[in-house]
Amino acid sequence: MMMVVIYKILTPEEWAAFKKDGFFKGSPLDQKDGFIHASLVDQYPRILEKFFKDQRPLVLIKMNSTFLKPGALKLEANRPGGDHYPHIYGEIPLDAVISHEIVDM
Repeated sequence: MMMVVIYKILTPEEWAAFKKDGFFKGSPLDQKDGFIHASLVDQYPRILEKFFKDQRPLVLIKMNSTFLKPGALKLEANRPGGDHYPHIYGEIPLDAVISHEIVDM
């Protein structure tokens, strides 16, 4: 599998639980939709602005896709004719995290 670098925006509480549990099964929205919403490097700034505008601090994690289960990562359109975003079907293991940073502005 080719490595794809993907990003996920978490609340500090989600990040703390992720580190404690060793895996992340998704936010309430992710669980409702049946997959974990993620972004590519050029997409996460728009996601921060659109969905997390008034929510700070946040944690931006950078992940290596090769640590996901085979077939878990799919690039799918957010709507017909829309941009393709990484969707993760299954959990994210903590080993997949390359780095994280606090977003507070």
